[in-house]
Amino acid sequence: MRLLVLIPHRDALTHLRREKDRLFAEGFHGAHSFPLVAPLAQLRRPLSYDELRQAASWLCQAARCGKITPGGAAATPFTPQYAIAGHTLTLSGLPLPPPPLGADALQRRFSRIILCQTLQGGDSPLPALTPPIPFRIASLANMIIRALGP
Repeated sequence: MRLLVLIPHRDALTHLRREKDRLFAEGFHGAHSFPLVAPLAQLRRPLSYDELRQAASWLCQAARCGKITPGGAAATPFTPQYAIAGHTLTLSGLPLPPPPLGADALQRRFSRIILCQTLQGGDSPLPALTPPIPFRIASLANMIIRALGP
């Protein structure tokens, strides 16, 4: 599975890593199964460097180069078996808009943009998350996930 992901700025990573460690200790074993990124879209092909720059520029303009505010806990389906759970991401209280991508690159957009704190089964309860801290966008990147099991 190819993804376009948003990577939070390193200023927020210490807090977010502590949150993942706490969730893992509380029994959310999917907390260390997915990196601290927010999937924006599933891709048909990797984006080129120029496409990533254009998408990042568009997102920065949408954010007015400000901070993204993590909202409450939510989950969104990721694969048929798993959901991504974590903080929803907003700009000034509005949902974070996905960057415009060409039809040749885009396979699907996720229904919500969520900063992944844990990967969980579809019917698992949402974890209790600590109050989030706003962060700046560090970058957008291509990411590939391959299932290890059958």
